[in-house]
Amino acid sequence: MEIQYGKAILHGIIAAVFYLVVPLVLFYFLELYGIMTVSDSYRIGIIVFGVIGIVISILRHAFPEDTPANRLVRFGVTVYSGIFLFYMSSYFYL
Repeated sequence: MEIQYGKAILHGIIAAVFYLVVPLVLFYFLELYGIMTVSDSYRIGIIVFGVIGIVISILRHAFPEDTPANRLVRFGVTVYSGIFLFYMSSYFYL
């Protein structure tokens, strides 16, 4: 089982965009135009969840397809994505 460094780094960068940059920029513009305000603790939560998501994404793409390690990490990614989306959407219901 050989670790795929290039693929892991590429998908880590893509995950960083989707887990950190997009939500933080979205909330920045929502605050800039006065649509809603976001607390600092929620931003810190986004950063923490985003960093964990990036690490999990790197692990997911580091292992080759059809290996037990890849299947295990993919299951973790699925569960984590659900938790992350729940955290992101729960802010709008507070």
